[in-house]
Amino acid sequence: MKSKIATLISAVLIFLSAALTITYLLFWLSYLFPSLITSDSKLQPSHLAITRYILWDSNSKLQTILDSDQAKHIEDVGGVVQKIPLVTLFSVLALVLLKKRFKVDLNRAAVKALYITILFIIVSVFFFMPFFIKFHELLFPQGNWQFPSDSVLISLYPEKLWLTFTVILFVLTLAVLLITQTVIKRKVTNT
Repeated sequence: MKSKIATLISAVLIFLSAALTITYLLFWLSYLFPSLITSDSKLQPSHLAITRYILWDSNSKLQTILDSDQAKHIEDVGGVVQKIPLVTLFSVLALVLLKKRFKVDLNRAAVKALYITILFIIVSVFFFMPFFIKFHELLFPQGNWQFPSDSVLISLYPEKLWLTFTVILFVLTLAVLLITQTVIKRKVTNT
């Protein structure tokens, strides 16, 4: 029983490690290539300032771009995104500890991580809005994540963009996990 639970936890950790790493890389890509987010050259400087703040520059003055509620939300987003590398590192370390302590079959865990990712793809495609809302309620329980349709944040980052981002995130996660599972399987087969 302990081994099954350890395998499931390992699968979640594998999924989290891949999804968080890809999320972080997608934020960086959006900073390096702002036209991926908006083709409106008037909005690109705002996107760059917001993304710079989220990724590393918490000294940026968001109030010149956003009202105080939007700026507070971006501060909260920055707090979450800037922790991604640390959370990913802890996920990998926990995975290593589980493997050693409970002799977790990483191939099985990787297959389960694939199933988790497929589930997230299905949920994000067919139930995006409830998924989006629950995600925000979980990460931003103070509730400062809803804005009027004419706000700068909604103009820059409309619902369709987040749907696309989410699907791309989970499809890339699936691809990375397929490669990971293949490598693990080959390594197991060769030993």
